[in-house]
Amino acid sequence: MSIRARILILVGCFALMAFTVTGLGLLTISDYNRMMKDYDHAYDSTWRGERFNHLISNVVMETRGLYMAADEAQRAGFVKNLRADLNEMETFIHDWQTDAMPAEKPQIDTLANQSAGFISLRRKVADLAASGDVAAAETLSVSNRADRIAFQVQMETLVQKTRKDLTAAK
Repeated sequence: MSIRARILILVGCFALMAFTVTGLGLLTISDYNRMMKDYDHAYDSTWRGERFNHLISNVVMETRGLYMAADEAQRAGFVKNLRADLNEMETFIHDWQTDAMPAEKPQIDTLANQSAGFISLRRKVADLAASGDVAAAETLSVSNRADRIAFQVQMETLVQKTRKDLTAAK
């Protein structure tokens, strides 16, 4: 074999090695990007679950504030905060549904359906309190306590699942 042929084979081998290294590098970058996307999604889901659970707790605390308000002005502040939290919950769950991955959609849709009942009832409570019928507002709210607790337990279950997903993504 001539020197020219040997040099061409050697150059060809170097070119093949360069293409192989480039291909492996691109695969590694692609895998890294996928892992980062999974981590970002897991982090976002965990944050959303925690935030939504926080909003539920805020609504509950504002509702309790309605019953303990010392005067009408203080009660009006609780009603205003309660309505703002309920509006934020509606927007938040809608955005969550929009951004959910196909595998998460059924669980988020179920959560949205349950939250719609929770929000509707709390709006009625706020309306009753705003009209001055605090006793009726408290009665309505207390009658739904078991459902609210079950709703929050389901939310906590979702939060724990998202935390596990985040840990796995790390």
